[in-house]
Amino acid sequence: MFLQPARPRQRSQKRFHKRHVLANVLANVLANVLANVLANVLANVLANVLRNVLTDGTSSPTSSLTPDWQVSPRPSS
Repeated sequence: MFLQPARPRQRSQKRFHKRHVLANVLANVLANVLANVLANVLANVLANVLRNVLTDGTSSPTSSLTPDWQVSPRPSS
């Protein structure tokens, strides 16, 4: 006969379903990771651009960490 029994078909469908669930979970994790990385990169780029625009590009990234009153002038000789 050409008919297949019902049990193996149900098992294969369950395995097929488990594979799809795993694939969906992995796809969602990968999509979330990539979205977070892209969002962080864009936020950092935008922050740097805004910092450069607001300070006219004159300050280095480390100069804002040290207040002016802590910077001792170089001795003139």
